[in-house]
Amino acid sequence: INDFGLVCNLLGLFPHFINEKEREIKSGCLKEFYEKKGKKILIKAYGIRLYSEDLKEIGGNLFGRKKEKFKEINLTHNFRKKRLKRIGNFALDSIKEINKITSKEKWVYDLMVEGEKNYIAGFGNLAVYDCDGDQDSIMLLMDALLNFSEHYLPSSRGGRMDAPLVFTTVLNPSEIDNEVYEMETVSSYPLEFYYNTLNYAEPSQQEVEIVKKRLGKVGQYSGLNFTHNTETFDQGPKQSMYVQLKTMEEKIKRQAKLQHKISAVEEKDALERVLLSHFLPDIIGNTRAFSKQNFRCTACNTKYRRVPLVGKCTKCSGNLILTIAEGSVKKYLKIAKEIIQEYELSNYLKQRIELAEKDISSVFKNDKIEQKSLHEYL
Repeated sequence: INDFGLVCNLLGLFPHFINEKEREIKSGCLKEFYEKKGKKILIKAYGIRLYSEDLKEIGGNLFGRKKEKFKEINLTHNFRKKRLKRIGNFALDSIKEINKITSKEKWVYDLMVEGEKNYIAGFGNLAVYDCDGDQDSIMLLMDALLNFSEHYLPSSRGGRMDAPLVFTTVLNPSEIDNEVYEMETVSSYPLEFYYNTLNYAEPSQQEVEIVKKRLGKVGQYSGLNFTHNTETFDQGPKQSMYVQLKTMEEKIKRQAKLQHKISAVEEKDALERVLLSHFLPDIIGNTRAFSKQNFRCTACNTKYRRVPLVGKCTKCSGNLILTIAEGSVKKYLKIAKEIIQEYELSNYLKQRIELAEKDISSVFKNDKIEQKSLHEYL
């Protein structure tokens, strides 16, 4: 019965395990058999009951005469919806009886079952997944070691950024990324926290426990609480909006639109921070890199710090081109100017962008002589 219940769970069906009370056989050949021997026998029946809606789903997979019989039942029977509460992938069922079983051993560490890792424990629809982590951890480690190679990483810039190049066997909280030290470890914020927000108190003055306060203590490894629970943490967006929006112009305008709706965000200050910390350093850095760039041969890919006197590749006589394109230097200039004008940002930021634009114009100045007509001087 347990095996059949496991199959039902794998098919998305929810079986009810039933067991009748012991009863005496009062009719049939089995009664006559034991009466001849002068005995009475008590029997106890076990079984599985399915929802009618599940039965309807099973009937669609029948073949031959059984399928025809089910079609007749389907026309006359009223299939009711499941009266079943669910939390994510789990079903809430009522508990009829609790029996305590005393173990002969002092401690019970784990329950090991021969064969399959998934099974139905005891009698009832209690699906158990034997996943204590020992075998799975070794398999995951071996998968990373055997199936990973640096040859899989892209050769473009940033290809090695998030690659698992180092394995550690001991987790030391003092050696991880400092950003996680500021994460809260409380299950709820105290009332004083909300009162302090009205007074614009400094974050360092808030009495909220964070990971940093647990370093060097027993609590640094466990008991890290969170404020909001969730039923399913794996049903969120498959791709972030940053990935879905293709151009930087779309991303920054969508961000500005969202900031405008949030009263806690000072819109102009947030946009100025984006320009000062991202756009402007990128524009200035790319301009500087363009003036110091190398030259590359289009045939053999040889790079030169300066153009050879012969004006071509000294190895294969191929053409030499720049390694940094003009478009990569100017890519954020237009967006930055539009944001400053549209949202009326500070004059200081406006002037810095103008200075950066002058530097770019001096680098990419067109030295070609333009021929003018005589009527332009009249």
